[in-house]
Formats: sequence, C-alpha cells, structure tokens
Amino acid sequence: MRKVISIIILSISINLYGQADKNQSFLEKFEGMWVSDESSFFTVFTHSKTTDDLRVFTFSFISDAPVVEKIVKINGDKVITNVTNTKTGYTTGVIYKILTDTNLMANYTGSNTAVKKSIYRKMNFTNKEGKETDY
Repeated sequence: MRKVISIIILSISINLYGQADKNQSFLEKFEGMWVSDESSFFTVFTHSKTTDDLRVFTFSFISDAPVVEKIVKINGDKVITNVTNTKTGYTTGVIYKILTDTNLMANYTGSNTAVKKSIYRKMNFTNKEGKETDY
C-alpha cells in the first residue's frame, strides 16, 4: 500500500513539474519533488493554479516512520509546516524557503531535531536525450 501511494505521489509530481517563468507565482516555485542529502524522505509540493493552493506530501522508501506533513502558514516567501510522526506523536516544525529555482532551504524547529538546516534540490525528470519527460 505504501508503494502504491508513493507511486501515485511520484506520478502527480512528474505531471505537475513545470519550468519557472517570469509570470510564475511564488507558490508555483515550490511545486515538484525535493530531496536532501540529510534525509531519506522525499518532499513533494503540488500547486493548483486554479485555486492557488499549495499541498505537501512527505514519504520515504527507506524509513518506516509514518509521517504526515501539513502546511500551517504561508508567510511572505516562506512556507511553514508541521511534520508529525503518527506512531510516536512527535511533531517538528519546518520553515521552507526557495533559494533558487532548483534549491530550497529547510529550517527545522523543535528540540529533538539533530539537523537544524537542510538544503533540498528539486528532482529533474528527464529522458535519455535530456528532455523533460511527461508521463
């Protein structure tokens, strides 16, 4: 079941991944699948152009920790979330900020976080010719 959900989330992010342009909204820049060297978790942001809504999903193929991430607030150029381990009930806050079109910084809040900052990079899905792939 976890693999099916992960595949669905991956498919959504691939279909929604887009190039940045001058008219791109602040929230659209978050859209995509993000990965960090400091974590085994993937973070996927999806954006609806119709409603200008942003959603976040977090999952791991390695860790069996069941986590739920929810957007708490969008403040200026930052997206603030809470990540909860549903097994332990432990919650930590994350403040995401776009650095470039392909880099995102996450600041973790809470006393139990060993890592306080992570740089995430946007995953780029391309075919063997180097062109973006539309699945």
